Amino acid sequence: MNDSKLNSIEQIREFLEGTAEVTFTTPTDEPQRRMFVTRILKRFRYFTLTKGHRGVLFSYMQRLTGYSRQHLSRLITQYRESKSITPKTRASRTSFSHKYTREDMRLLAEVDSLHDTLSGPATKVLLERACRVFGDVRFVRLAQISVSHLCAPRQAGCQPWMKKRRNTYSRVPSIFREIGNLLRINKM
Repeated sequence: MNDSKLNSIEQIREFLEGTAEVTFTTPTDEPQRRMFVTRILKRFRYFTLTKGHRGVLFSYMQRLTGYSRQHLSRLITQYRESKSITPKTRASRTSFSHKYTREDMRLLAEVDSLHDTLSGPATKVLLERACRVFGDVRFVRLAQISVSHLCAPRQAGCQPWMKKRRNTYSRVPSIFREIGNLLRINKM
């Protein structure tokens, strides 16, 4: 948007009062909106203004960018602290660090395969003994695992690669059929 003719707070106030019933189409390009906010903050030296003038500029930026009050406040705070407005990056909402590696899960699948998937507490004792009694360094992290964390990877569909490694087989149930009994066919 070309707003180069708006050079004072009074002009912006008149602009806002004159466009009360006009709706603006805000640009969908996020970097463009952030640049607009940065440009306004720099041009009017936002942090040196009085509270009333800052409120007018805040309303102006809110109306033209479409940001909510909270989001615009966060952007202004970010600009005050770092002199730039950049999007905050994160992996995802649920990207927690993993304590147990994929190799640990493979080792757990191997233990389950060898011992026919014992109960959680029994498997925990086996893992602790492998580390402490037999001194196997591969089991250092798994020796500290809780029973609830131990059961989570075992759940069906959790990790397909682990399901393949566990090699658990179940006997196919036999079906009892009587020999020599003929079924009677009902004729109408």
